[in-house]
Amino acid sequence: MSEKTKILEKPSRERDALTVEEKEIVARTLSHRLNAYTKGQTLVVNQAQSLGASDSAHDVFFIQPELRDRANKRLIFGCKRFRRLESAEHELGSMRIAQERGFTTLQPVGNGVFPIEPLGHVLVTKHMPRLVTMNHLGWSDFFVGKEEYRRRIATPLQQIGAFTAQMHSAGIIHGDFQLKNIGQGQSGDPVLFDMEDAIFRDEDSLDEIDFISYVGEEISVLVSSLVDRGFLWHSTDHVFREELTGNLMDPYLANTSITDPILLDFMQRSIDNALLDRQHLHTAFAGTNGLPS
Repeated sequence: MSEKTKILEKPSRERDALTVEEKEIVARTLSHRLNAYTKGQTLVVNQAQSLGASDSAHDVFFIQPELRDRANKRLIFGCKRFRRLESAEHELGSMRIAQERGFTTLQPVGNGVFPIEPLGHVLVTKHMPRLVTMNHLGWSDFFVGKEEYRRRIATPLQQIGAFTAQMHSAGIIHGDFQLKNIGQGQSGDPVLFDMEDAIFRDEDSLDEIDFISYVGEEISVLVSSLVDRGFLWHSTDHVFREELTGNLMDPYLANTSITDPILLDFMQRSIDNALLDRQHLHTAFAGTNGLPS
């Protein structure tokens, strides 16, 4: 990679879970700061709500009015805590740029980022009803050829392939594009979130070589997350390759504006690496009834 790319390389993500007591501090502070939205209601932590994966680098939780009535029962806010203000601001800015380019993201509330002494900064977004992540699909549960496989696995994978191509064609590199960071909204359309590591081709002045390198890395991360979720766990390597090519790579190529031929090399390499990872997982789980979690 060039010196320019090295400058843009991301620092390691920090795990930053909050205790229940710290979450309550956030809720009390935001009760005051979000008064215009809550009309004086006291906010409390909603322990029932959850989003994303258990291995998220940041604790994500929800707060809502303590007394819920018909008028505010849908008034729920998502909270994500950051130690560094610049990280929170980068994610907020990334969401806004993505929105400007026609993509659906979480919707910031007010100024978006709120200081919470001494805990850092919290990015506050509106709760999106029925938002799920692609991590939650039963990727290993259905067999190729079954109607349920086509409907519940192949079709969403095709949508992910097309969406990834559209995102890259718009000059957006998500930065951590795993299944757990691809949302699906109430309408079924993809939703972008967890964009603190996002890079934009024009904003960050990436040249063609650097941009294609990031695209290749992003595709590899996406494919790896499919392996980790046990995609076609019970099928042969041949079927795995054919389905991954036909339902992810082909829709990507059909929807991308990227013409650099090296992209095909990156795609092929990501499949080859996925097959190796898959074989290692099968060896690790041999003789058990377990699957990758």
